Amino acid sequence: MGERLQQYLIDLVSGEGADNPLGKMVLAVLAVLSVVYQLLVLGRNAAFNRGWVHQTTLPCLVISVGNITAGGTGKTPVVQYLARFFQGQGHRVCILTRGYRSQLGSSDAFVVVSDYDSIQMGAHEAGDEAVLLAQSLPGVPVVVGKDRTRSGAAAVQQFQPSIMILDDGFQHRRLWRDVDLVVVDATRPFGNGYLLPRGFLREPLTSLKRADAVIVSRTDQVSQETLAATVNSLVRVNGCAPVFCTVHSPDLLRELCTEERLARKGRVSSQLRSGGGRGDVASIVHPPSFLKGKRVIAASGIGNPAAFVETIAGLGARVLRHIGFPDHHHYEESDINHIVGAALDSQADAVVITEKDAVKISDDLRRSIQQSKVVFYVLTIALLPLQEGQFTAYLKTVAKVQNGTS
Repeated sequence: MGERLQQYLIDLVSGEGADNPLGKMVLAVLAVLSVVYQLLVLGRNAAFNRGWVHQTTLPCLVISVGNITAGGTGKTPVVQYLARFFQGQGHRVCILTRGYRSQLGSSDAFVVVSDYDSIQMGAHEAGDEAVLLAQSLPGVPVVVGKDRTRSGAAAVQQFQPSIMILDDGFQHRRLWRDVDLVVVDATRPFGNGYLLPRGFLREPLTSLKRADAVIVSRTDQVSQETLAATVNSLVRVNGCAPVFCTVHSPDLLRELCTEERLARKGRVSSQLRSGGGRGDVASIVHPPSFLKGKRVIAASGIGNPAAFVETIAGLGARVLRHIGFPDHHHYEESDINHIVGAALDSQADAVVITEKDAVKISDDLRRSIQQSKVVFYVLTIALLPLQEGQFTAYLKTVAKVQNGTS
């Protein structure tokens, strides 16, 4: 599916253009397809629930981090938090991810994006989220493969982890997981209430009964009344799963630089990985408050750009414009020229992008940015549990779950 068609359908099911005759016709077709999709999902889940389909078990603790809606719910900061926490507790952690838009050939192929020492692939080859995880989590192997049973078995053999984190794994039921964590975005918890492709739900809400815990993200971007309504809805579906409220807290603001510029400044990172620019580099770093009072252009290719823009505005910046691209978009020179042109035309102080976008901007494109004299900043985000003590206590309990015992 082309990016333009994909974006048109996303806008349509979000309500844009739904009143014109063509939009109504397309929505009617999507509604029929949603019914078919729901029947397939219900049948597949029934097969797993009744044991008709075999599930592969790995000889380590498997923790799935997933969601029930398509789009950006904020899983990546959750995976980062978990990996760092368990690594800090002395566990050998490995991450399995599908590697959306990776260049894998067959469905059973898999690749090692990073091992305990180095990053071995770039975003174009392995997918943006996989490389972002590899860059931000030194010492945590990241393995990409559509078939997580095969990639998981290979990862166990090569890395002997004590904990395997299954990224975006709620629907990948062929691999047995000891713990299912589901991330729900407080700003749009259940999409528009419809299943794909008429809406954003990947499964009916009743599927949340499988969750062992629910992590509600971006709770600071909604009212207390809205948050309470979401939590109540979650409790009604699954009263046994604890609900943890979190925020996506701005962590650092780093300048998007070329390796050459950093070398001239003597700031080449000791963590610079092999691969000729495939690994990220150290940067000129500021606190997020550095954006206060600045006129900025926001640019992103993510699932929930509105939340990104609100985060920037919450830091006191004046967002002149948001330039959006489809989720997982690979940046080309024309895209960078478009962003740079908008920044120059509006006399913006800077452009702000996400970490996920930064990993897809090659060093050649960074050179073009540097020549334009427009400063690009990368805003990094960290998960902040509102009741961190309770959350970490829960994770310590989770770590004791091994081979079905606690």
